[in-house]
Amino acid sequence: MNPKERGLRYNDSHLVNRANVFEALSFDSPATIKQVARSTRLSTPTVTKALTQLEGIGLVTEKGRKDQPKGRKPTLYGLSEGYYWLGVDLEIPDLRIAVYDLSKRLIKSKKDFVCIDGQIDDVAKYLPDSVIGKVKGFLKEQDISAGSVLGAGVGVPGMVRDGSFKPFSRLKNPPSIPLMGPMEERLTIPAVIGNDVDLELLAELDRRNLLEEPGVVAVYLAARPSKAAHSAVRIGGSVFHNGGVLQGAMGSANEFGHTSVSRSDHEELKCNCGNPKCLETYVNEKISSAPTGKVPDEVTEVLTDKLKDLIFLYNPSLVIVDLLAFPQLSNPVIGEINKFIQLRHDHMHFDGPEVVTPGDSEMACARGACIKSFRNLAANPEKYSILSSDS
Repeated sequence: MNPKERGLRYNDSHLVNRANVFEALSFDSPATIKQVARSTRLSTPTVTKALTQLEGIGLVTEKGRKDQPKGRKPTLYGLSEGYYWLGVDLEIPDLRIAVYDLSKRLIKSKKDFVCIDGQIDDVAKYLPDSVIGKVKGFLKEQDISAGSVLGAGVGVPGMVRDGSFKPFSRLKNPPSIPLMGPMEERLTIPAVIGNDVDLELLAELDRRNLLEEPGVVAVYLAARPSKAAHSAVRIGGSVFHNGGVLQGAMGSANEFGHTSVSRSDHEELKCNCGNPKCLETYVNEKISSAPTGKVPDEVTEVLTDKLKDLIFLYNPSLVIVDLLAFPQLSNPVIGEINKFIQLRHDHMHFDGPEVVTPGDSEMACARGACIKSFRNLAANPEKYSILSSDS
């Protein structure tokens, strides 16, 4: 969301000005003082002062001079090296940990795992302890001090609310697992958590330079392989609108995989979500009864129908189809969706969305977690002590 829309620019505190200038450079760097003033709508003296302060605390540095045919060549400013964002993808049991520089470029990453055994008595304590321990170990291996990490973002499965999450697609009757608070306390940096598919959508929009574009409505539908004992495929979704991801009161606004399907051939199998006729249960039911390597036509049909529903409901400008579990279905599904979009245009005169596949499936969640952490800084600069440091 544009900082002006958050109302931050109407606050003249030095902290907010620093955050606005820092945010502008993260999206367009290197840049001159005039360019930053134009993008932030702050005055030139205000930007100059904020840049001087950011230089003093080490977040910004001069990057040479801008070439121009006439007059004095203005100084270019960019983000410094030596500071990082931390992105974590808690897939359960898989775990990915990554550090990014201030321009959100991947520096180092590691694949790991957390063992969730059915015999663990207190998963709400064990899981945060395990994740935090592995993150600390990774930072030590990479010789990255905690003081050089500005913030952490974590992608998790299931519903997220108030810094906790419920991985109901992984565990039966899961407790609410606190993660944000323990991470902030033990890593001593601001932390945010978000649903994994929501973060994958943020990463894809950032890759396409659409996060700050006004009017973007994006729908993301993902079918990913799963290591859960009760399902071979996880299905999730996300919607981006008005500068942010839709959440809902309980954090479940985008759980498309657990919405109902209406098909006569659907047996009422139980799902941890409580809905016996959910999309994820239906797809796994069909996969389990099909010959190895064969994807039943019903799976193609039900995924296509769900995407049609989402397009009709949200009228998006972009649809991202992530069928990592069924790569052979991408072209058939996208082909059917494009036919539907053309028919809708012919009959209802609606402009159709662009339908694409994601550019990066493996690291999308970790990068999206990093982006969520960065957006948290821009929205809540008071949580970041380095911005309050004296220059």
